[in-house]
Amino acid sequence: YPDFDHVFIYDNATTHKKRSEGSLSARSMPKGPSGTRKGFESAKFLVEVNKRDAEGKQVHDTKGNLVKEKIKMTGARFDDGSPLDLYFPDDHPRHPGKFKGMKQILEERGMHEYADLRTECLGFKC
Repeated sequence: YPDFDHVFIYDNATTHKKRSEGSLSARSMPKGPSGTRKGFESAKFLVEVNKRDAEGKQVHDTKGNLVKEKIKMTGARFDDGSPLDLYFPDDHPRHPGKFKGMKQILEERGMHEYADLRTECLGFKC
């Protein structure tokens, strides 16, 4: 078919988790603000990353295992390049320092029609 353009699309499933440390991930992301479930009030929805020293090298414990630490996800950006913080400010009256949740982030991005959709279909059969 020399008169046609061919397009190949690949789904490299093993690369779905490959991203920079602290980057936004919808995996297990709560729909509402973190820490609103009873018994999990202190939850902040942090991501676990390898701890690094002042020189940027990974830190190991005495057994040679990588030391992990939890950090806030890196903020996102709107289409115009302006920043979108994924966490409420530390002085927020109801959710200080908590993760905003999918619904709030979608609303801030102007995607109100998607904010109330289910975050996961049963067994991922959507």
